[in-house]
Amino acid sequence: MKIDQQSIQQAASANCSANIITKQVTDANTSNDLTVQLNERNTNTINVVAVNLTSSGQGLRLDGAQNNWTDRSDIDNAVAGLDYAKATVRSASQQLSTNLNVITTRETFTKEFSDVLTEGASKLTLADQNEEGASLLMLQTRQQLGTIALTLANQSQQSILRLF
Repeated sequence: MKIDQQSIQQAASANCSANIITKQVTDANTSNDLTVQLNERNTNTINVVAVNLTSSGQGLRLDGAQNNWTDRSDIDNAVAGLDYAKATVRSASQQLSTNLNVITTRETFTKEFSDVLTEGASKLTLADQNEEGASLLMLQTRQQLGTIALTLANQSQQSILRLF
């Protein structure tokens, strides 16, 4: 499979999602398998195994008209080959569908969890401006009253001392 790693790195550095477009350029083997990492520690992954679905060779095992289908057994062999090819394609399709469902479920969960965390963080930093303004005004008033009380107390002491 050919994966454009530069596009993935650009998407990751831009903090956005990436679409991976792959193209199998060689016959299916383990070097074409794709591992999808589902967490940051790489402890939870899905392996997407490459399947050879070509009509020649070891893929779907379809041959041309054997002996020009001159015998009933040639036709039966061709039908058996088509049945095998159909079963192989169906099995590969089911595997891809299962893997896609798991990845889609994880993606949905991760997005919704991220949205919940973002909303919670914004609520933690969100303050009611009226309430905070009233609290500040109350503290300023207390400070002014305390200053006035100290001034009055100081003036009272000086007045008492003047009497002597």
